[in-house]
Amino acid sequence: NKVTFNEFWTFFEEIVSTHDLIRLSVFENAEKRRQMAEQEAQDALERQRQREANIAEEERQQRLLKAQFETLCADAYLNPELNQIMIKGAVLAYPMDLKGEHIVLILQLLRAWGHSLMDTEGKYMEQDEWDEHTKELWIGWRKLHGPQTNYPGVVDAESLKVLTDKEAFQAFHHIEE
Repeated sequence: NKVTFNEFWTFFEEIVSTHDLIRLSVFENAEKRRQMAEQEAQDALERQRQREANIAEEERQQRLLKAQFETLCADAYLNPELNQIMIKGAVLAYPMDLKGEHIVLILQLLRAWGHSLMDTEGKYMEQDEWDEHTKELWIGWRKLHGPQTNYPGVVDAESLKVLTDKEAFQAFHHIEE
């Protein structure tokens, strides 16, 4: 007896549909695994994109911080009062009645170094006066970064040199050249 393909196929379809020779669950599980693998690949790709975006944003922030620091340093070197300290050996110390742009520059440099310039009420300090609070900020920075001295509350040439040291600043903030 010869069987035609159509007869075979009809017979085969009936056997498969009634006897489930290849279980449907095998196909369903395989499809689920394929979908999960596809989703995992998409998730991994998204995580990679997010990492790259985070790295790019970090690099942008570092460039901005570096540019801001360089601008502040240039302003500090051009400031007559700070120039007197750096070049001619003058000092700045509390409780002298000191007020002016040079105080603003020192505070902005401290902020660039990562020190909070918030007052006791949590507001950003926008002052141009060297007072007890400013002195304490200076001492805090100097303890962490500046040269050690018997007079930590004094701004002198040596401490301003460190405050405006580009390499020390970049090393502290992990900024690549």
